[in-house]
Amino acid sequence: MKAVVTVKKEWVLGIFLLIIPFLSSFILTLPVYNNFITSGDLVHVNKLGIKGNVYFAFVRSGYTKNLYEKYSLMWTYSNNIEFHPVDGSEIEEQEEELDYEADLRDNTIRSAVNVASKNAAGVNGQEIATMDKMKEIIKKSQKYYGDSFGLMVAIGLTEEWNKEDFSRNGRFKLAGTGTINQKMQVGPVGGIRYKVISAERKKMQYFFVPSSDWKSDENGLSNVEEALQVVKERNMKIQIVPVATLDEAVQFLRSLR
Repeated sequence: MKAVVTVKKEWVLGIFLLIIPFLSSFILTLPVYNNFITSGDLVHVNKLGIKGNVYFAFVRSGYTKNLYEKYSLMWTYSNNIEFHPVDGSEIEEQEEELDYEADLRDNTIRSAVNVASKNAAGVNGQEIATMDKMKEIIKKSQKYYGDSFGLMVAIGLTEEWNKEDFSRNGRFKLAGTGTINQKMQVGPVGGIRYKVISAERKKMQYFFVPSSDWKSDENGLSNVEEALQVVKERNMKIQIVPVATLDEAVQFLRSLR
């Protein structure tokens, strides 16, 4: 004889409903590594101890270690975020990467202070003042990484040391991004799209970008091309201002009426 075993449909459904969340949790927490970049915010240069009237833009970036973290960010930032698959070993090297970007930050601050001091009209005996200013800015910028705020630091210091106000008492909203070297040359940076988005949200009128011909490996666009692309896509009012040197940026700012 054979025993006939019957399984109630309710039991099957109950077991099935218990398995679904378990499987979902298992899949979402499996190791899947991605690098992400998304819009950040604007910071006034006075946060760095600079008596200027301009802002620099920064992006938020980092790594996700599984699908749960990735989907959480996608939910938070909607379509304003990019993900790029990476190897798990890159996550382990993150601390070294931050140390490297901290060195870049300190170097661009040194360059910004030096080139701005050369632009200071009629300022003598500036060496002690520049060293003090350099130490102050480095100390107050510890939570920022990378060298993309060099241009705006140099512009802010030019205002401070020449006793100028490029915003004309707040009439102009000015922001931007770009590295700076000892020759006053403005270098290319990453994350332009998201920096322009942040500037538009803060109702900036002018946004400085490097005019370098360098092309991004990810989208094949220069900083200027990428900035103009997002302005067109989103029908923004912000004006993109490409510059190759600090002098070009300062000349533009002084010409504003």
